[in-house]
Amino acid sequence: TYGLTLVEAMACGTPVVAFRIGGIPEAAPDGQAALLCDWKDGSAMLAAIGRLKYSPQLRQSLGQTGSEIALTRNGPEIFARSFAHLYEECLSTR
Repeated sequence: TYGLTLVEAMACGTPVVAFRIGGIPEAAPDGQAALLCDWKDGSAMLAAIGRLKYSPQLRQSLGQTGSEIALTRNGPEIFARSFAHLYEECLSTR
């Protein structure tokens, strides 16, 4: 539900178009790192893809910002720290 494939695409600088569901809006903020569409709204999805197709500036902006967000939020050090903190919390509640 977090959208790992989406985060991987962002890390590579690939602009993202996705449905606004689950953890996707958190992983890829709408208008900053992605173009998000309402769930099952195929026409909105096609329109968003069309916007990317005809706007090199939008592709560049979403790709660059998406890459920065993905690497800042999902870097190995951050994940390791988050998991360590989670394990500490689990052990301290016993």
